[in-house]
Amino acid sequence: MKRPSYRTAIELLALNDDPGEMDEESVARSVSVGIVASLFEVEAERVARDVVRFRKSEPIYPFGRRVVPEAFEPGGVNAIRSHPEPDPIDVAVDEAIAKVREEAGGR
Repeated sequence: MKRPSYRTAIELLALNDDPGEMDEESVARSVSVGIVASLFEVEAERVARDVVRFRKSEPIYPFGRRVVPEAFEPGGVNAIRSHPEPDPIDVAVDEAIAKVREEAGGR
Protein backbone atom coordinates (compact mmCIF):
# COMPACT_ATOMS: atom_id res chain seq x y z
CA MET A 1 0.00 0.00 0.00
CA LYS A 2 1.26 3.44 -0.90
CA ARG A 3 2.01 5.76 2.02
CA PRO A 4 -0.18 8.87 2.13
CA SER A 5 1.36 12.22 1.37
CA TYR A 6 0.66 15.55 3.03
CA ARG A 7 -0.58 16.88 -0.31
CA THR A 8 -3.08 14.01 -0.63
CA ALA A 9 -4.27 14.56 2.94
CA ILE A 10 -4.87 18.27 2.22
CA GLU A 11 -6.78 17.39 -0.94
CA LEU A 12 -8.92 14.82 0.89
CA LEU A 13 -9.76 17.31 3.63
CA ALA A 14 -10.45 20.14 1.20
CA LEU A 15 -12.86 18.13 -0.92
CA ASN A 16 -14.52 15.98 1.73
CA ASP A 17 -14.40 17.50 5.23
CA ASP A 18 -16.96 20.33 5.52
CA PRO A 19 -16.04 21.46 1.99
CA GLY A 20 -18.02 24.71 2.17
CA GLU A 21 -15.95 26.10 5.05
CA MET A 22 -13.47 28.78 3.96
CA ASP A 23 -12.60 30.28 7.37
CA GLU A 24 -9.14 29.08 8.44
CA GLU A 25 -9.93 29.31 12.16
CA SER A 26 -13.02 27.12 11.77
CA VAL A 27 -11.14 24.64 9.59
CA ALA A 28 -8.32 24.46 12.17
CA ARG A 29 -10.82 23.29 14.83
CA SER A 30 -11.81 20.24 12.77
CA VAL A 31 -10.96 16.87 14.29
CA SER A 32 -9.78 15.69 10.86
CA VAL A 33 -7.40 18.64 10.60
CA GLY A 34 -6.05 17.79 14.05
CA ILE A 35 -5.44 14.20 13.00
CA VAL A 36 -3.60 15.25 9.82
CA ALA A 37 -1.57 17.78 11.81
CA SER A 38 -0.56 15.06 14.30
CA LEU A 39 0.27 12.51 11.61
CA PHE A 40 2.47 14.92 9.66
CA GLU A 41 3.81 16.73 12.75
CA VAL A 42 2.70 20.21 11.70
CA GLU A 43 0.50 22.83 13.33
CA ALA A 44 -3.27 22.59 12.77
CA GLU A 45 -3.19 26.21 11.58
CA ARG A 46 -0.83 25.25 8.75
CA VAL A 47 -3.08 22.37 7.71
CA ALA A 48 -6.12 24.67 7.80
CA ARG A 49 -4.31 27.32 5.76
CA ASP A 50 -3.32 24.72 3.15
CA VAL A 51 -6.86 23.29 3.02
CA VAL A 52 -8.40 26.73 2.42
CA ARG A 53 -5.68 27.58 -0.11
CA PHE A 54 -6.46 24.36 -2.01
CA ARG A 55 -10.19 25.15 -1.96
CA LYS A 56 -9.55 28.62 -3.35
CA SER A 57 -7.24 27.31 -6.09
CA GLU A 58 -9.34 24.36 -7.24
CA PRO A 59 -10.98 25.51 -10.51
CA ILE A 60 -13.89 23.07 -10.27
CA TYR A 61 -14.46 23.39 -6.54
CA PRO A 62 -17.02 22.63 -5.11
CA PHE A 63 -18.73 20.93 -8.07
CA GLY A 64 -15.74 18.84 -9.00
CA ARG A 65 -14.48 15.53 -7.88
CA ARG A 66 -14.36 13.83 -4.56
CA VAL A 67 -11.04 12.23 -3.73
CA VAL A 68 -11.00 8.69 -2.41
CA PRO A 69 -7.82 7.06 -1.12
CA GLU A 70 -6.53 4.25 -3.35
CA ALA A 71 -7.29 1.71 -0.63
CA PHE A 72 -10.99 2.34 -1.18
CA GLU A 73 -11.08 2.05 -4.98
CA PRO A 74 -12.90 0.39 -6.74
CA GLY A 75 -15.57 -1.20 -4.63
CA GLY A 76 -13.58 -0.90 -1.43
CA VAL A 77 -16.05 1.49 0.15
CA ASN A 78 -18.94 -0.84 -0.62
CA ALA A 79 -17.03 -3.75 0.89
CA ILE A 80 -16.70 -1.78 4.12
CA ARG A 81 -20.35 -0.75 4.16
CA SER A 82 -22.94 -3.22 5.34
CA HIS A 83 -24.73 -3.04 1.99
CA PRO A 84 -23.33 -3.10 -1.55
CA GLU A 85 -25.64 -0.42 -2.93
CA PRO A 86 -24.29 3.08 -3.51
CA ASP A 87 -25.10 5.68 -0.88
CA PRO A 88 -28.26 7.55 -1.97
CA ILE A 89 -26.66 10.87 -1.02
CA ASP A 90 -23.64 10.13 -3.24
CA VAL A 91 -26.00 9.25 -6.10
CA ALA A 92 -27.95 12.49 -5.64
CA VAL A 93 -24.74 14.54 -5.51
CA ASP A 94 -23.38 12.85 -8.64
CA GLU A 95 -26.65 13.51 -10.48
CA ALA A 96 -26.62 17.18 -9.40
CA ILE A 97 -23.01 17.57 -10.56
CA ALA A 98 -23.86 16.01 -13.93
CA LYS A 99 -26.83 18.36 -14.31
CA VAL A 100 -24.72 21.45 -13.47
CA ARG A 101 -22.04 20.35 -15.93
CA GLU A 102 -24.64 19.70 -18.62
CA GLU A 103 -26.21 23.13 -18.10
CA ALA A 104 -22.72 24.69 -18.25
CA GLY A 105 -22.06 23.12 -21.63
CA GLY A 106 -20.23 20.01 -20.48
CA ARG A 107 -17.44 21.77 -18.62
